[in-house]
Amino acid sequence: GRPDEAETLVGALAWHVARHAERTHIVLLGDEGNQTLTYGALYEAGKRIASGLQAHDAAGGQVAIMLPTGFDFFACFLGAQLAGAVPVPVRKLLRFGRSAKRKIARSRLSLAVDMGTR
Repeated sequence: GRPDEAETLVGALAWHVARHAERTHIVLLGDEGNQTLTYGALYEAGKRIASGLQAHDAAGGQVAIMLPTGFDFFACFLGAQLAGAVPVPVRKLLRFGRSAKRKIARSRLSLAVDMGTR
């Protein structure tokens, strides 16, 4: 098979991990230098996140991801998919205060991940 024949993003990533886990998948550009993320590192981090999400019964639900674009965001996005949940990126500008908590309570979100949950 080929990665473009995969039916899911997770399937395409698994294809790359099996063949060249050490290859760079994402380059994050930053003011203090660039950070590279390999297929293997992303997959391993995603599996760790998935384990935590599964412990909170996230499968079948939606997981809000309130993180800046970076390694943690991509790991959480993949982790939600590996856990059987739907990742929902949410702008970090929403403060996780009373208003945000009410909005999440009224939504179909199962969990929210932000910098305070590390």
